[in-house]
Amino acid sequence: MSSTTMTLRSAARSKPVLPPQYSTRLFRSSFSTCFSVAGALRSELWGCAAVALLVLLTSLNYWRNPVKGWRRTADMSAVFGAVLYHAYCCYAQCEDPLVQALYALFVANSGFCYLQARQAPNQDVSSAWHCGVHLVGNLANVLLYLGLSV
Repeated sequence: MSSTTMTLRSAARSKPVLPPQYSTRLFRSSFSTCFSVAGALRSELWGCAAVALLVLLTSLNYWRNPVKGWRRTADMSAVFGAVLYHAYCCYAQCEDPLVQALYALFVANSGFCYLQARQAPNQDVSSAWHCGVHLVGNLANVLLYLGLSV
């Protein structure tokens, strides 16, 4: 048996990073990325739509069974790439300084939610803060798309 097959099988048997009562809430909050996809499509921002769709798919794929492995790495990589792409769009393409400032504040707030999730005293609180990452981050995207489509 190849090492890749063994790695995939061991990942499938890995213990989830969160029990179902908490990972289910993150799976559901991942659907908020649909608003980013729809907003980008409506504004004909094809690059933003593509990265938002990638984040949606990798996030749903990860949170349906959140174990450490390639699906988690793919999700985190997609999010990191999407954040960089959106930051570039905000800086290089958005001409409204108010939208730029608000976008930066929303992204900072999303980062704050992430830090709170990492430092939370238990998984219930942590997963609630992580839902905030999903919700606030997608609100930031929709705001940016409105600013880019003007």
